[in-house]
Parts: sequence; C-alpha cells; structure tokens
Amino acid sequence: MSEEEQMLTSILGCSRTDLILNRYNLDSDSAKAFDAMKYRRALGEPLQYILGFVDFYGIKIFVDKRVLIPRPETELLAELAIEKSKEIFKSGKDLKVLDVGTGSGNISIAIAKNVKCACVTAIDKSKAALELAAFNAKFNDVAGKINFMNIDFEKYSKSGSDKFDVIVSNPPYIPTKSIRYLSFEVRQEPRLALDGGRDGLRIIERIVENSKEMLNEDGYLLMELGDNQEEAVIKMLEKNCGYKNIGFRKDYLGINRMIISQKA
Repeated sequence: MSEEEQMLTSILGCSRTDLILNRYNLDSDSAKAFDAMKYRRALGEPLQYILGFVDFYGIKIFVDKRVLIPRPETELLAELAIEKSKEIFKSGKDLKVLDVGTGSGNISIAIAKNVKCACVTAIDKSKAALELAAFNAKFNDVAGKINFMNIDFEKYSKSGSDKFDVIVSNPPYIPTKSIRYLSFEVRQEPRLALDGGRDGLRIIERIVENSKEMLNEDGYLLMELGDNQEEAVIKMLEKNCGYKNIGFRKDYLGINRMIISQKA
C-alpha cells in the first residue's frame, strides 16, 4: 500500500480492497485526521509513529516515540528465536527465554504467541518503553507469559537470576559517530535504542560477556547485528570461550544479520 492508503485504511478501519472498491467519502472528522497525518508526514515524522502501530510477524504492535520501530529484518530474528525455542521444547525441557532490550515487546510477544510453553523475561533500561511493551502484551493476550523488568542487562546478569534456554536481543549497534548521518526519520527514534558506542559493539560485547553464565547447557544466544560486524562478534564469542556452533542467518538483502551461538 502507498503511505496515503495506509493512512486512510487506518482512519477508516478498512482494508485496501475495501478502500479501492468502495471509494469512501471522508466526513469532516476523517478529513481533518487525514490532513493532520499528511502534515506530520511532510515534517518527516516516521509513518509508523503517525499510524501508531506496525505489523510484526503477523502481530499488531503499537509504537510511538518511546520505542524503536520494529524492522522487517527483526522478524527474521523473532522467527529464529521461535525456531530454537521449539527445538528445546520438543526435548521435553521447561523453556525460559530472555529478551534483552525488549523495546516495544515485539520479539517477546512473537515468541509468547508462537511457542506454547515459553516463559519469557523481557528487560529494558527504559521504563517508558516497558510501559508500552506491557500494553502490547496485554493487547495481544500474552501478558501472563511475559515478565517485564526495568533493569540494565549487566546488573541483571549479576543478580543471580534464573538461567535461560534462549537469550535473544536486537541491541543498539550503530556507531556513535554515525548517528548524525542517519536519516531524519530514524534520528527521531530513541537514541538509547540506536547508539552502540564508539564502534557500535559496546552493548553486543556486554551481552556476549555476560550471557554465557546465564545460559543453560546448549542454550542459544541470538542477536541482530549491524553491517560488517560479524567478524568482530565471532572474535568476541571465541575470546570468551563459552560458545560453540557459531553461525549466521542472512537478512532479505543477503547480509549476515543474525548471529547464532550455543553455550559450550
């Protein structure tokens, strides 16, 4: 759909087919809402914030400026986490999943809806993001399967928390110096969810260093990476000597976007 079609279907609560076939005439309130949306878009506000939601893995996820907008490639990370979770569940084990930096809750909710007995812990430093994530979980009827916690990952990893079968994260991975070169739209998203430090690897390195003690035997660490970060992350995993079976999944452009590893 075009952006205007997405705006109109959102305002009218109809499908694109209905929009085309029925040729709706906007009433005064709808026309004002449409004009307001177009004005916000002309100012460069992301369409997803204007609509107030995105479709993620077939799930409606509400978004606003408190959270990063879920991208299509992150659906592949969610799919990977669901796949590995189901593998573990088939082995007869209780299944515990940790989502690091949950943001809107999109990955946690996708897992909770698609893995029958998953018990998910979702953590984030942003209290505001967690408020929206909790709303999304309730909207999607999985609030009882997800424990949201407002805590930093390093602090949580040192708290003697439960061990997990899957740790999944879409961490900030943009180098600090590159933030200013991102599009105006992207720069409206929370910097906390974008800025990965000097080389873009600061948060990734912390996750690698701390996850091995939090994983059950043969548990999976799954992360989304930035462009050309795979070699550096492989070195991190090998340096920590706690991981095996390191591999990648490509995104829609053929880039190694998801890294997979298991606890040795």
